[in-house]
Amino acid sequence: MIINRTGRVGNFETTYKKEVFEFGEVYEVLLVSKDAQQHPWHIHGYTVNFTAVGVMDLPYEIDECGNNITIYRSYNFDSVLPDYTKSVDVIAIGDSFTVPATGYVAFRFKVDNPGPWLFHCHMEWHLATGLAMVFSFEKSGTYQNLISPPPSNFPVCGSKNQWLTVPSNSPSSPNQVSSAYFVAVSFDFFVLILAFWL
Repeated sequence: MIINRTGRVGNFETTYKKEVFEFGEVYEVLLVSKDAQQHPWHIHGYTVNFTAVGVMDLPYEIDECGNNITIYRSYNFDSVLPDYTKSVDVIAIGDSFTVPATGYVAFRFKVDNPGPWLFHCHMEWHLATGLAMVFSFEKSGTYQNLISPPPSNFPVCGSKNQWLTVPSNSPSSPNQVSSAYFVAVSFDFFVLILAFWL
């Protein structure tokens, strides 16, 4: 499902709510940016193999208002991407990367960590305008038999004190839990809700 709306500065905010991947399969993702600035991206829950990165020499047209319109759909990616049916050299391995200005990045991974995982631009204001999606890694449309149920003492709404519980043999005490931890947890939760809400 795609949500489209006009943004604050006349841009279009587009967010893919969810992209489904089948558990156990290998996928190659090609991320293309026609933007004149680079974008740092991060995928949660996975470490991927980067197989291609580059900048496109794009043709352009001038529209009726004199604006330069880049024609990125005409770019021949087959000329720069490795054969997706064969094993290829891996450029790098990681969970974060930068897509160059008017460029692309391709990565491959095997779906072996089930559940919904956020994939987003790491420029937070870009995230807020739609540069994010949820990758849902499932088997035949469900997480059943892929994800264990939460433990019986899993914190739920109204039980925030459980988040502060530290085992007695731990060198830390609840008073040493930093506010940065709560900010990070709150932000990740906010981003996940935002991705589903948009």
